[in-house]
Amino acid sequence: MARVEAPVPDEQLAAVLAPYRLPDGRPMELFGLLAHAPAALTDLRRATTACLRDLDLPVRAREVVVLRTLARAGADAEWALHVHLFAADAGLDATDLAALAGDPAGLPGPERRLTALADACHAAAGRLPDPLWGELSADGWSTGQLVGFLVVAGQYRKVAVLVNALQVEVPAGLAGIPRTG
Repeated sequence: MARVEAPVPDEQLAAVLAPYRLPDGRPMELFGLLAHAPAALTDLRRATTACLRDLDLPVRAREVVVLRTLARAGADAEWALHVHLFAADAGLDATDLAALAGDPAGLPGPERRLTALADACHAAAGRLPDPLWGELSADGWSTGQLVGFLVVAGQYRKVAVLVNALQVEVPAGLAGIPRTG
């Protein structure tokens, strides 16, 4: 059970939260919980939109960074949500997901380097080694895309902290999407 309960939404809050629902209509718990701090909810909404829609990143590459970041942080609720909502569109299968949750050695080279980016951002200092930046550039990512991947890793590290600190649970019905590895 989450550390706190989401406030009962009034009409205005219900409208704000309407886009943040699971396919079965249930609200996404993290968005509801952040309604206790409206500025934090606004920040999460804007930053998530930027990561998921506004950055010039292919969905598969973006989800490699998102899922690796969530796996490293042990944010199972958000992991399950992203697998449920985006894995199929990203072309990520069970083998890919196991690699993202554990040992990425089986992933193609460019995706292994994206997991290394996520790992570096997850580390305490959050420093990206110069050789890795060079390797990612050699993979064909533009400077803007590389900055975008860093933004995605940072955003989902923040989401992971919120999910874990607020004790958000894996949504019912998504419990069959384990984070293995």
